[in-house]
Amino acid sequence: MKSQAVIFQSLVLSLAVVGILSTARAEDESTKLRVLILGDSISIGYTPTVQKLLQEEAVVMRPMRDEKKPENCQG
Repeated sequence: MKSQAVIFQSLVLSLAVVGILSTARAEDESTKLRVLILGDSISIGYTPTVQKLLQEEAVVMRPMRDEKKPENCQG
């Protein structure tokens, strides 16, 4: 039962992050696909590479604590 609650909370948090991030788009990026990377410290490392590889096709983002520090979504 506890694991179901954790999964539900994670889903709600993910949807909230997507909603917040999707409203902060520039108009020129409105037609691009959106990719949200959620993960632990490993994903922090590869996110810039994915952003660079997909810069023409998609807006790639991840949760951030502030403008310069990525959020570690391990928990």
